[in-house]
Amino acid sequence: MAERLRAGQRAPQAGDYEVVEPDGDHTGIYRRGLKDKPLPPTPSKGQSYVFVGRRTRLGRR
Repeated sequence: MAERLRAGQRAPQAGDYEVVEPDGDHTGIYRRGLKDKPLPPTPSKGQSYVFVGRRTRLGRR
């Protein structure tokens, strides 16, 4: 299982983080984390974050 991060911890890498329940169930709630910046508060007590992937940037061509 992926490393769980708590609200306020610094994100180890930039990308999308999903909020998961204490028992590991997925919530479908995603937040963007920036490298070395604290993760935002979770909606409910006991929830944590799991890194799901990097965002792809669709810039000008």
